[in-house]
Amino acid sequence: MKESWTLGVAQARSIPVDLARVDASRRENLDHMLGLIDAAFAFGAGPDLMFFHEFPITGFGAGWTRKDVLKVAIEIPGAETEAIAKKARQYGIYVVFGSYTRDPDWPGHALSITTVIGPD
Repeated sequence: MKESWTLGVAQARSIPVDLARVDASRRENLDHMLGLIDAAFAFGAGPDLMFFHEFPITGFGAGWTRKDVLKVAIEIPGAETEAIAKKARQYGIYVVFGSYTRDPDWPGHALSITTVIGPD
C-alpha cells in the first residue's frame, strides 16, 4: 500500500510481427518494450505502474487472418511475460499491456487480453 502512485504511459512503436520471421520480429518488439521500461528509470525513480498500448509485442497486421493471429500470438505465461516480469521485479513496478494470446483451453481461438504483471 502506498499513499500515492506514479503512472507512466509508454509511447511505443507498434510494428506488426513479420509473418515470415515471427519469433525474431516478436522478440524485436519485446526488446523495444523492455528498453522503454529501462528508459522510464534512466533519470529518476520512474513510475509505479507503467501502461503500454494494446499490441506492443505482436503489433496489429491489417489483413491478418485468424491463422496469422494465432501464429503471432503469445502465451500467458510464456517467454514474453517472463521477460516483462523480470523487469517488473527489477524495478518493483506493475506493467500493463495488451496482446493477442493463445490459450490451450480455447484451441483455435485468438484472444485479445489486457495483462497486468507485478513485481511479485
